[in-house]
Amino acid sequence: MIDILYLAKGRSEFTEASAGALLSNTDWGSVKSVHVYFDGGSRNEPGARFVLKSPSETYFFYEPFGGPVAVMNDFLRNGGSPIFAKIDNDVIVPPGWLERCLDVMEAHPELGLLGIEPPSSTVRLDLSRRHGTYAEADSIGGVGLMRRSAFAGRDPMRPHSTYGGFTDWQLAHPEVKKGWICPPLNVFLLDRLPMEPWAGLSRKYIAGGEQRPWANYGPEDSALWDWWAPSA
Repeated sequence: MIDILYLAKGRSEFTEASAGALLSNTDWGSVKSVHVYFDGGSRNEPGARFVLKSPSETYFFYEPFGGPVAVMNDFLRNGGSPIFAKIDNDVIVPPGWLERCLDVMEAHPELGLLGIEPPSSTVRLDLSRRHGTYAEADSIGGVGLMRRSAFAGRDPMRPHSTYGGFTDWQLAHPEVKKGWICPPLNVFLLDRLPMEPWAGLSRKYIAGGEQRPWANYGPEDSALWDWWAPSA
């Protein structure tokens, strides 16, 4: 059994789509609890009503923590299942994502952090391996499955620049084994979609200070989202 750490600050339209995919495409029999962090958001903000109603125990945190890394530090301090999944409210997970990830974590107890967002094309060449394994890396992105033991007995992450701190911590701890799932999952980020309404929402969020600018996917990446039809 795992826990899910779900970051749901702002961007209510993204939260609606992301939480819907998580609710529909997750094997809830493997999930003990869900921890939803609004990081200073109001209980009455539009995104709050879109957060998934999972079959697992769900806890909500509205206190201002100051960014995703500070949220992770708080979540880790509170204790929980040995493995947790960190999912942001711009992430769309496909059917079977959790089963695939747990297969890798169970087959490779040495692995501390498993990245599940397909990395850039420069890394993707290393991912053409058999199912149930991973490609070792110096760091993964901010979305994935993680063992609490990877963080135990080590200094906490130091948040900076709103979003920074996790990669710095990973690079400072080469003894913690990290890797990307092989072959990649069709996980994608709403803030990188090149088409509407998502591109327009990203522009709105960036202008409002809710999102950092990010490079859009190219046409060659369309297989990541072609399977997806957002819920009405």
